Amino acid sequence: MQTPSQVQALLAANRLEARPRSPEFNRALRAEVRDPTWLLARQWQMREFRAEDRGTPAAAAVRLRQQPLSTLALPGQAGGRAYSPRHQPLEAAVEAQPRAVGLGLRLQMGQYWRRLLRTALATQPAPGTAPEQAAALAVWAAVYPLAVATEEVAAAQQATTTEALALVQLAGAQAIDGYALYQDLLAPYRATASATLADELADSELLAEALKKRPLAQDLLAAGFPATPFATYTGPLDLEAAPATQGGKARLVALAGGLDVLARQFIAAFHRLYFLGEDNATWSTEAMAYGFSLGAGAAGLETTHYPGGATLPWYAVDRAAAAPTPPTTPAPAATLETRTLLPTEVLFPGAPAARWWEFEDRRVDFGQVTGHAADWGRMLLQEFMFLYQNDWHTVPYAVAPGTVCQVESLEVTDVFGLTYRIEPAGAGQQVENPASATPVRIDDDANRWRLFAQTDPAAAPGTPALAPVLYVPAAVRRPQAGRPSEQVSFRREEATNLVWAVESIVPDGFAGGLDGGAAATRTAELLRGPAPTATTPPAETAAYRYQLASTVPENWLPFVPVLAADGRPTLEQGLLPRQVPGRTFLPTSPAYYVQPRTPLLQLHGSTAPYVLHEHEVPAAGVRVEGRSYRARWLDGRVLHWFGRQRGPAQPGGSSGLAFDLLTPGAS
Repeated sequence: MQTPSQVQALLAANRLEARPRSPEFNRALRAEVRDPTWLLARQWQMREFRAEDRGTPAAAAVRLRQQPLSTLALPGQAGGRAYSPRHQPLEAAVEAQPRAVGLGLRLQMGQYWRRLLRTALATQPAPGTAPEQAAALAVWAAVYPLAVATEEVAAAQQATTTEALALVQLAGAQAIDGYALYQDLLAPYRATASATLADELADSELLAEALKKRPLAQDLLAAGFPATPFATYTGPLDLEAAPATQGGKARLVALAGGLDVLARQFIAAFHRLYFLGEDNATWSTEAMAYGFSLGAGAAGLETTHYPGGATLPWYAVDRAAAAPTPPTTPAPAATLETRTLLPTEVLFPGAPAARWWEFEDRRVDFGQVTGHAADWGRMLLQEFMFLYQNDWHTVPYAVAPGTVCQVESLEVTDVFGLTYRIEPAGAGQQVENPASATPVRIDDDANRWRLFAQTDPAAAPGTPALAPVLYVPAAVRRPQAGRPSEQVSFRREEATNLVWAVESIVPDGFAGGLDGGAAATRTAELLRGPAPTATTPPAETAAYRYQLASTVPENWLPFVPVLAADGRPTLEQGLLPRQVPGRTFLPTSPAYYVQPRTPLLQLHGSTAPYVLHEHEVPAAGVRVEGRSYRARWLDGRVLHWFGRQRGPAQPGGSSGLAFDLLTPGAS
């Protein structure tokens, strides 16, 4: 008997192979199916027959209302100034702040005016003699002289701006204070301007249009030149008595309208470069952030805590209870139009392919997405991507920037010719049981979360959102940002129980910045004066020296906790006596207290204390920077403005303040 291992078996198999008659695989890869029964069976297998009897959207009729922004106001104010998104982006209108005008910038403006005037004098039909032209130029240097400071502390601080100081000394008697001239040229216009003054000063194009027919220089000469509000001359000045300026004023009067053209060119150039938003007050010192409100027809938007940085997105503002009152200028009318568009399926990288034989993008692997069981947001997102992505469609609709849009109606027509009216989410217009005595609205909740929607603080829970709107900001995409010209870090110090405002960067006299610590050290060295000469030491010396308090750098300014009138804790800027080794300042001296050098800490001046909310300074600290921004707008114009930005403070550093010190040395 044979064992199973000894049985010989012969296995045969048939192999069926396709015999291609063409080298092309295009038709084979299409996987064509011509059997309708198979298609119906496939739909039954995928449970498509259990879904609702709906067709694919074929067309969408959208009725949209667009209302341009027209008003910009401070938060809490009923009235505001005109704002047009066509003229400037919202960042420039909101963030533009007054900048520090130092010695170098004043000289730069004066030299620019001098070049304009020299060219005009040389190219007029009767240019006159060289001494007459020199006298006309010398008039401005006599009325607006630019000299270094004589006060001790101001002179020491100017000495830290070595480049600006050297240029002023090089210009000598020919240096012109261009900023004082700029203010004097605008003074008659400010005094006689209408209610649109704030609008024009906040927009270079509007200001240039308003000054087009004004005799600025002639007004200046007729106002008793040189007796003008901002003239920097001292004492009586007789232009005809001085040999250098004799006949100069008459030569300027002979320029007539040409001098006014130069004045308008001078103002327009520096208003665009440095002084956009010179009268803007949107920055809140208490909150260390921007606050403003917008009006677009009856719709209002506002914010009280925008940190700045030339990035003003749509979610930076919320719905306001009421729009600010528009100015006297008429607001642009809203546009209402209806478009029929083609809905498209929602797509994203790695989305499930709609065709059976199509492979998804291999660069995206959603299988690697992990999440905790309690991470509902990620789980819902994955469910949408894998199961419901093909149930959603988008309708592309281009709108103008700087508008508040509202979809008044949306009607979708499917491939079967049926039309459906789509209600906004949360509006609650449909009733679940119309025959009931107390019908219940479906989706009746205005406070539900919606993408691209602003929070409405006036809406009560359960209130239907009858008019959901979409705010499209007039924002720049990638503005160019310069280096900081001012930087103040607010830090908490447990050792002294104080908040210190550290001026890390101070203005350099032009439009840049200096190291605040190095500038403070240099200022203290200049105030200390020359080293004392060697003398014979006293016969008796003490082993220790008592010191009431240690020296604090001049760029460290204290903020002390103070209760406000309503009981809220605040921080108020304190006064720190100047401590210079070897020097003693009297309390009546202007140099007795250390004054800030950054414009941020000088916003209130000496009229009101600088106060900020205590909760705005966390334990890690906060930093506020001021820098210049440059952007190109829709019509090709280039805009410049100076704005501030709030961010986290860099750790490290100490004031070194200590009391009751006993140090070795002579008494």
